[in-house]
Amino acid sequence: MIVSRKEMLEIEEKSGLSSFELINLVGKKLATHLLPYLEVNSNILILSGNGNNGADSFALISNLKQFHINLILVSGLPKNSDAMKLYKQVPSSIIQPLSSLDTCLKNCDVIIDGIFGFGYHGKLTDEIRAVFKQIQNAKKPIYSIDINSGAECDSAMHDSFALHSAVTFALDCYKPFHILQKYHHLFDQLELVSLDIPHPKQSSFMEMNQTLFFQNLTKRKETAHKGSCGKILLVGGSYGMAGAISLNITGAKALGFPYIEVGCIDGIYPIVATKHTTPVFHPFSAHNIEQQLTPTIEHVSAAAFGSGVTQMYEKEACLDLMIQNCHAPLILDAEGIRMLRYNTWKLRFAKSPIILTPHIGEFADLFHLEKEEVMRNPLHYALKYAKELKVYIVLKSAHTIIATPNEQCYINQTGNEALAQAGSGDLLTGMLTALLAYHCDIFTSLRMGVWLHGHIADKLVEHHSKMHMNLEDYPGAVDQFFYENGY
Repeated sequence: MIVSRKEMLEIEEKSGLSSFELINLVGKKLATHLLPYLEVNSNILILSGNGNNGADSFALISNLKQFHINLILVSGLPKNSDAMKLYKQVPSSIIQPLSSLDTCLKNCDVIIDGIFGFGYHGKLTDEIRAVFKQIQNAKKPIYSIDINSGAECDSAMHDSFALHSAVTFALDCYKPFHILQKYHHLFDQLELVSLDIPHPKQSSFMEMNQTLFFQNLTKRKETAHKGSCGKILLVGGSYGMAGAISLNITGAKALGFPYIEVGCIDGIYPIVATKHTTPVFHPFSAHNIEQQLTPTIEHVSAAAFGSGVTQMYEKEACLDLMIQNCHAPLILDAEGIRMLRYNTWKLRFAKSPIILTPHIGEFADLFHLEKEEVMRNPLHYALKYAKELKVYIVLKSAHTIIATPNEQCYINQTGNEALAQAGSGDLLTGMLTALLAYHCDIFTSLRMGVWLHGHIADKLVEHHSKMHMNLEDYPGAVDQFFYENGY
């Protein structure tokens, strides 16, 4: 389960254990998980803070009595009574002053990071940065308790001097920090330490995996016909960008969607129709967009607009037509998003749920933000603007984030750098459109699509170079994946 700091505090409060009992439980469980990483004669340096993380490290000491241990209080004496009670149980002979840090670092084999916990926020002081630099320069394996010191629990934000660990032990539940590892790279390995306390049925962070994917993907019935799942409409492409709408189609076909309708300018119609023979095409000119698309828009189960429409004539009119006439979930991608930069008010006229699928750069441009600022805290911004605009946001990145209007969230864990190529977003748009038509719940459909998009990339690079993965291989790879799972 993935939970926020607030949700974790609620779990602890409802655990039936006192704060003191929980801390002692953490100490016992941590010791069990830490032992496989220690040698019989390991010399351990424990670095503690003055909060709950420090208290956890004090509790750990009583469960590692067979080892030689030194303890240094990095930020002073404990501030709460439970931590102080545990600190007083620590043998005074192992407590070293901060001034002896250099000597302790030279003599130790491993370092336990119990300095800051999930309450940390902001920047480190210059004094603490100097200490952290000294710790990191010692080049000894660091084992962090729950959250690496110098990093925030509910985001990927961290101080540039935050400690890098060999292993971070997530206490009881994963936190956003753990799941956003590709943004901070602060740990080499993550290990969950279960405290065996009651959890709520779900948190605000939803999940997706292979089991959940197939639980939510309905098999085609024996009595099915081509219209059993309805129809989807993909509108995109323009002069020089026929490949974008072609990849939309490829994505939808990869999911086996049986009835695809395509709207594109008449100039690229022969190119796209030659490659894809099964969709129903609605080629249009600058003079007949409305009469070509309106009848179809009003009767589809899902639609998408924007991939490759940069050079499309009357693209603004086409955007307005889609927003105002579509009664099914509507994905706006690429140029469809860029056209909203000064026009997000247009979304108020939508008759159906809107899904925006920007990458980090498009997102920053849409909301007039610096790209680096979004990169520092993508989760915060995705949730903020999904709520403000009452839309679903699929923020594409190393960890694609899905945020809903009611503040639910999904952080994707599949995918790899092979997807960092032109067209992978267009492919995803087609896949998401198909899944929106297959499944009645929008959030579930989006999670399924984003997860599958990354999972297939992970499967493909088992036998292909990440430099040369071909997006055109997706239909065959999805077909094999579905076949292996009885579809």
